[in-house]
Amino acid sequence: MIAAFTAFTGIVIADEPPVAPRSGSQYAPISGGDTTRAFSVESAIRDVLRNRGPCLYTTRGDYPHLSIDDGVRTVSAHGWWKRVPGATCPREATVTVWLEAYSCIDHPNNCLWLKQTPKRSDNIREGGGGGKRVNARFTCVSNNLVGWRIAVDVDIPWQVDPPDVVHVAQNVKCSPTD
Repeated sequence: MIAAFTAFTGIVIADEPPVAPRSGSQYAPISGGDTTRAFSVESAIRDVLRNRGPCLYTTRGDYPHLSIDDGVRTVSAHGWWKRVPGATCPREATVTVWLEAYSCIDHPNNCLWLKQTPKRSDNIREGGGGGKRVNARFTCVSNNLVGWRIAVDVDIPWQVDPPDVVHVAQNVKCSPTD
């Protein structure tokens, strides 16, 4: 169930998707037809920050992109967190990421996101960049264009925070199947 979407950046805040692929499904590129509500980046960030206690932060992810490591084609994306200036936050937070591919069955409006990688978590400092982000990666089976998104969840230690997950989506010439 999609709770919110920012048309400008493609960031989606949503519940976790199903894990298993459906019988007869095909992976497909995204076209923007799976959103329910669009609003500005500022309102999305305010909505996410509103109930987080003394540690105000934003959950961030980069666009899934093609990466080649030792000759192997993969789709890759990163997740991290950033403290809002003036907020009181611990030194590190747990960032969990995974990749999802867009899958349709029988009709382009009968689509959903399917988890392709296991969740990967690490305790990292805020800010992004070298050593301050968590990577999700999936090996390509073919060069077909498929919609990919990274799911990023940040948990601040000893603080109740909402169970929101931020998604950043983009089409990549990397398919989980032939």
